Amino acid sequence: MFPRTSIFGFEISTYGLFTAAGIAVALAVILLYLKRLPMDKKEQPDYVCSVLFGLLGGLIGSKVLYIITVFPQFVSDFNTIGKENFPLFITAYMNAGFVFFGGFYGAVISILLYSKFGHFSLSKIIYAILPALPIGHAIGRLGCFSVGCCYGVETHSQPYVVFHTSEFAPPDVPLVPVQLYEALGNFIIFIFIIILRKKRVPAEKLFAAYLLSYGTLRFIDEFFRGDMNRGFIGPLSTSQFFSIINLVIGFVLLFYRGRAKNPKKINVS
Repeated sequence: MFPRTSIFGFEISTYGLFTAAGIAVALAVILLYLKRLPMDKKEQPDYVCSVLFGLLGGLIGSKVLYIITVFPQFVSDFNTIGKENFPLFITAYMNAGFVFFGGFYGAVISILLYSKFGHFSLSKIIYAILPALPIGHAIGRLGCFSVGCCYGVETHSQPYVVFHTSEFAPPDVPLVPVQLYEALGNFIIFIFIIILRKKRVPAEKLFAAYLLSYGTLRFIDEFFRGDMNRGFIGPLSTSQFFSIINLVIGFVLLFYRGRAKNPKKINVS
C-alpha cells in the first residue's frame, strides 16, 4: 500500500506513524477519563504511575510474545547474525513486530502488580483505560494495512486488497483485508465500551464485555489471516489460544459479578 510517507520533507514509516498515533490517541483518552474520575489529589500520582507501568508492561509483553512466536527463527538469527554483529541483531528484533495479546496481558499484570504498592482503585483505572484499548488498537491496525503485515488469505471475492511492493504480503495476490476488518471491529468495540461506561456498569462487567467482544472478534479474524509466522499452539494460532483465554475469563467475571447482589458502581462521566 504505502509503507512510507513524507511529512515536511522527511520520509517516515507509515507503520510507525500509525502506531505512534494509536498510542497518542489512547493516552489522550486515558487522560481525559482520568480527569473525569472522582479522586483525591493525593491519589492522582498513583493513577498516572499505574498507566505508565501498564504502558511499559504492554511494550515488554508484546515484544516477548512476538519473540516466542518466532523463537526458532530468533535462535537461528542469533547463531548467525547475533554472534557476528550483536547490535544489528538487537536492532532488527527491536524494530520487528509486536503481538497485541502479549501487550494486553503485560499491561494487565503490570497494573495488578503496581496496585499492590500503589493506592488507587482498580475499578477506576478500568474505567479510565479500557475505552483507550480498542481505539488505539484500531488505529494501529491501519499501520499493519499500510505495510501489508498481518495480511489475509488469498481470495477472489470482493472486497479484496492487492499489495504490489509489500515486504510482508505476497505480491500481486488478492487478499482478504483482515487488517481493515479488525480495525473496524475494534472501533465498534470502542463505541460499545463507551455506551456501557455511560450506563455506569460495574468495572468487572465492563472488563468482561471487552474480553468477550475482542476475544470473539480476534478468534474469528484469525481464520482469515494468511501470514504463518504468528505462531501456533496445536491447530490454533497463538492469538486464537489467547482469545479463548479472554472468553473464559470474561464469562467467569460475568458469572461471579452477576451473582453479586449489590454490584459496586462508580460515578463516571
